[in-house]
Amino acid sequence: MTKEEIVEHLMKKVGYSSRRQFAEAIGIPPTTLNSMLTRGLGKASIDNVLKVCKGLGIT
Repeated sequence: MTKEEIVEHLMKKVGYSSRRQFAEAIGIPPTTLNSMLTRGLGKASIDNVLKVCKGLGIT
């Protein structure tokens, strides 16, 4: 599994039914989350990666 696939899996496990729902819950635009998961987390800003981790309960 890629990092992006793991994030998608964890989003569903935590209870979010869509990328949009998760993005809105963590306070980033849905297009930003989509870009992060499509282009790779390594190209995302640290702030956005931290928001995703916090939203998934990852420390």
